Amino acid sequence: MLNKLSRIFIIALALIVLLPGVYAASPPDQQGKPVHEEWHKILFWGEPITFEKYTVEEMPDGNLSVKSDMKSAVLQDAVRQETETTVGCIVKPDFTPVSFVRTEITATEEKTVSGKIKDGKLTLEFSTPGMNRTEEMLFPPGTYFFNTIEEILRHEELTPGKLLTYPIFDEGALSFGMLAVKVIGKEQHKVGDEMPELMRLQIENTLLPGVVMIQWMDDKNQVVETEAPALGLTLYRSSEKEASTPLKLPQMAAIRYIQSNFMLIPMNRVSRLTMRLVSQDSNIGDIAVNDVTQRLEVFPPDLKTGLLTVDKINTTTLNPLSLPVEGLNLNPYLAPTQYVQSMDPDIQNIAREIVGNEKDSWKAALLINDWVFRNLRKGQINASFASAREVLRSREGDCTEHTVLFAALARASGIPVRANTGLYYNAGTFGYHMWPEVFVGEWVPVDPTFGQTPADPGHIILGTGSLDDASRIQFAIGLLRSIKRLDISIMSFTMGGKTYRVERPGTGGIIKDGRYINKIYSVEMEAAGGWKFSEDPRNGYMIFSLAPADPGTAITLFGEMVPEKTTSEQYFKIQIPTYKKMVENFKVVKAGYIKEGKEKTYRVYFSGRSGEINFVMIQYIYVHDGIAYVLASTYPVSLEKNYLPKVKEMMNTFHFIK
Repeated sequence: MLNKLSRIFIIALALIVLLPGVYAASPPDQQGKPVHEEWHKILFWGEPITFEKYTVEEMPDGNLSVKSDMKSAVLQDAVRQETETTVGCIVKPDFTPVSFVRTEITATEEKTVSGKIKDGKLTLEFSTPGMNRTEEMLFPPGTYFFNTIEEILRHEELTPGKLLTYPIFDEGALSFGMLAVKVIGKEQHKVGDEMPELMRLQIENTLLPGVVMIQWMDDKNQVVETEAPALGLTLYRSSEKEASTPLKLPQMAAIRYIQSNFMLIPMNRVSRLTMRLVSQDSNIGDIAVNDVTQRLEVFPPDLKTGLLTVDKINTTTLNPLSLPVEGLNLNPYLAPTQYVQSMDPDIQNIAREIVGNEKDSWKAALLINDWVFRNLRKGQINASFASAREVLRSREGDCTEHTVLFAALARASGIPVRANTGLYYNAGTFGYHMWPEVFVGEWVPVDPTFGQTPADPGHIILGTGSLDDASRIQFAIGLLRSIKRLDISIMSFTMGGKTYRVERPGTGGIIKDGRYINKIYSVEMEAAGGWKFSEDPRNGYMIFSLAPADPGTAITLFGEMVPEKTTSEQYFKIQIPTYKKMVENFKVVKAGYIKEGKEKTYRVYFSGRSGEINFVMIQYIYVHDGIAYVLASTYPVSLEKNYLPKVKEMMNTFHFIK
């Protein structure tokens, strides 16, 4: 299964600049005279996910060091995921930039970018295991490091109505932008149990279009609190003791999914998907984008609603270019980056082994996609991007690792690659995902995580980038705006030349004469004796309930998209870690699995106690044509009751119809 929100969100939160001062910074080699120090705690939707120590020191040469230390931590599938990101800036007393260093540390890698400014030019040095390179760019006079803006504001005279503008260089995205700070005026603002009078500022950053931040400062021009409501982020000043106490690790599951209105669409057979998107507070055009596969029509007057149509690329009409694919506008998608070390000797060697003498760019992309799909174990290894070199070593990862390794191998073979972040339809929900696109004469999305060539129309693009540092803002903005703020309703889908319109929530099946029939999925099942079918419109699941006794007892039929050609046995093995975690939540009486029937259907069962409630859970798993059908029963009832015969009776009637 996908790690739905995955590390895309962690990267977006920890590595792009969202709030002034919210950056980690490494101390310089020399110790200076302390000038200013603050401790900040950072919340995402009310839960603390990181803290920051923000310090300004005067160095012996008279320059200033602006530094902080930040560590992000979340809990993903019972695993603690941590990222340390450090950025240190050296500036002159008037805040003219001199140099910076940014380091990202995870459990498996350390990546560093440093920059020095001389004679109007910025020289960048990138250092990652397996890759070192230098890059140079012009640095316009009057530009400030973004990480120093908080300290600059401390020295400004803030009067109501004043507008301050700062040309900035974002040390995280390695991009230039403009920051506008409008002084609103003093107002009372709740801080803990008090209501002090604070100065309110409104901040806009051209690198984060449409995101308005609100900042409150005290009489000393020190930041008390900063909010980015559209992104669910809050920073507030705290004591050292409060900030440095162990973080409460937020469970990411609650924000990984967007519930849809229709279950079990066999997306691998769908050629077109049409959806209604509604944003709570943003222009829907700032969340979803137009691309080669998707078209967004935004509706006036408030522009919060749109109709999104996603088509599957017809690869039979492709006219692929020969390798290597070249073009000046394609250079960013062929170049090595910190994450995509396409010039690494090991990457180059594997790419040659995969592609061989193939010169057709599309056929070469198919070979690489298949190799990555088959050779990477589905899992997670850290809370940030692992670089392609690290993924090649570990041979493990989720969608981000599949994407960066695919990109490195493809670029090493001369195929331009860009990456998409967005949402992927699965079992009635849209979960967060990353997948690549290749340019083979035209851009074609593929999905090495699911082995798809091309990617199915259940992929919604929210951001696109070349997998360099600047991509993080492009990746982050749509994702952060969509979390808890985007509704998706499927309007129709086209399959086998026929368009199915979704007129009500559910699965698209009918209940007739004690049977459940669904011609979209070609499945049919009969109710066991004494049982009846009912469909729950709240989540679209097909519910089988025992009548009239034990109305809380239910069996659910649901499906999950799986990579093509996956067998029941392969799917079960992928799910074993999930079952183990489920069992850990119970005082287990018995647990195990068996294979039943010629189709190798898997039956998972365990029973036990959670608190004061007894549970029996049984799952039958059967994979057919890219969908894993799971007949699951959960009984918060007495362990003495044995419903296994009823479940088995219905499972034996489950069959596929023409």
